[in-house]
Amino acid sequence: MPVSGRFLFLKMVIKQLLKVQTHYKKRNKPMRQIFTFLAVILLTANTYSQVVIGTTTPDASSLLEVTSTAKGVLLPRMTATQRDAISSPATGLMIYQTDGTVGFYYYNGSSWANVGYTDALVSANTDVAANTAKVGYTDELVSANTDVAANTLKVSYTQPIYTVNTFYAELGGYVIQISPNGKHGLVVAMQDQGISTWYGANDLLSNPSNHDADGKEFLDWRLPTKRELNLMYVVYNNGNGASLNATYYCSSTEIDINNAWNQYFPDGSQVNDNKDRTYFVRAVRAF
Repeated sequence: MPVSGRFLFLKMVIKQLLKVQTHYKKRNKPMRQIFTFLAVILLTANTYSQVVIGTTTPDASSLLEVTSTAKGVLLPRMTATQRDAISSPATGLMIYQTDGTVGFYYYNGSSWANVGYTDALVSANTDVAANTAKVGYTDELVSANTDVAANTLKVSYTQPIYTVNTFYAELGGYVIQISPNGKHGLVVAMQDQGISTWYGANDLLSNPSNHDADGKEFLDWRLPTKRELNLMYVVYNNGNGASLNATYYCSSTEIDINNAWNQYFPDGSQVNDNKDRTYFVRAVRAF
């Protein structure tokens, strides 16, 4: 029965029960108590029944069901100030805010929260940009997205092939040795890192300020070995693409506790000398 019909019926029944109760008021106390009990039962039963608007066949699981194809449910509308003035709001309480960030809000137990996220709300968040293209993450989602084509070939990064005796900014220097597949090798820095004893050389190499704009991006520079020094000399003697100087360069290769190898680039000779002597320092790195 629709709610309006239920209340009319309840009103009529209670009215009749009250008349009967009045009739027995002075004559029969037990009977008066019975009628009072029946009125309470009817009131309680109707109070806890379904509230139905717009249909005569409500779903059995609903406490309130509103059915319409022409109208909607209108929740309380108020400003943010009026919303915040609600005393002790219950968790789950919902309103429609008419100013500020307009929309539906619910009380989550500690604060008022906006219902859902929109592109406008996400765009307003400085940490998240609105996903206007609705880009997905699976082949199926991407294939269905008109803004993005599915990566059916599974294209991945292809490692470049490098050539010896060539400068590469992305490697930080000049290639002086290359592997058979051209993907790995050794580069020398494009400038000297300073003058130092053997013991202080690594401090110069590890300081980015001693490298050019490309070299300072890398932290794995080291002293060249005796063999690698000779590779540098070959470059120096064949066009000098690495801008090496006509001087002594020190290596990391030790002879004993007090001496290490160095190379004199004007003639290519390699000699051993005391680690306490100062030499020019030029770094190398593997890739």
